Amino acid sequence: MASQQWRDRLRQELDRQGLPSEYVSRLVEELSDHATDILQENASMEAEYVDNQRMGSPEGLASFARSQFQRRTFAGRHPLLTFLAGPIFAILGTLVAICLTVFFVAWLMDCATGGTLSANDELGLPPSVFEMRIVQAVNLVVRFIPFGLSAWLFARLGDRAGLRLWSVGACGIITLMAFLFSSVVRPASGQAPQMWIIGVGMNFDLDQVWQATMPLALGLWLIWQHLVERSKPIAI
Repeated sequence: MASQQWRDRLRQELDRQGLPSEYVSRLVEELSDHATDILQENASMEAEYVDNQRMGSPEGLASFARSQFQRRTFAGRHPLLTFLAGPIFAILGTLVAICLTVFFVAWLMDCATGGTLSANDELGLPPSVFEMRIVQAVNLVVRFIPFGLSAWLFARLGDRAGLRLWSVGACGIITLMAFLFSSVVRPASGQAPQMWIIGVGMNFDLDQVWQATMPLALGLWLIWQHLVERSKPIAI
């Protein structure tokens, strides 16, 4: 079978390429089995010759494995489209889905109460404490879920495609969008009705900074993982 030193070097090089651990383990075993078959067919060959000459250097094999692995997924074949344009569409799509869900649930509640909610709104009556709590809860969902969910999604895509640094870029875009996004619920006061205001702008509001913490933290964690893998010593 392949020498332990060659196997260790191959595994380390594959890890340094940012490939998933399950894929790395399976590939190392397959290549080791292939080296064993070569040795059995050519008993006069030395294991070291088979490892480096017939099988190839760990560095070359890891680089080739990374390119082949990336071609298996859409994200690997189209990283620009996936990790640069994808976050924008993912966040917008999530926001639209949440808003449509809220409107649909509100419509169901209005139907279940015989139109009481819509009637109160037409009469200009202030919302109840329960209704205000629901609106505030929905506002929290809109402020955090689209950005946290999108960052997690593109982190997973980058991990599956072996493109962790592209995931970092996607998390950076999501962090910027979270920092610019504003969603505020203003309760009714005086003659002014209750309003839910959604917009984009650099207001340097603390709430917007909190929105950006989730994708920012995930991006920093991905960078740390990449640095740890790149700093692993190579077996000699």
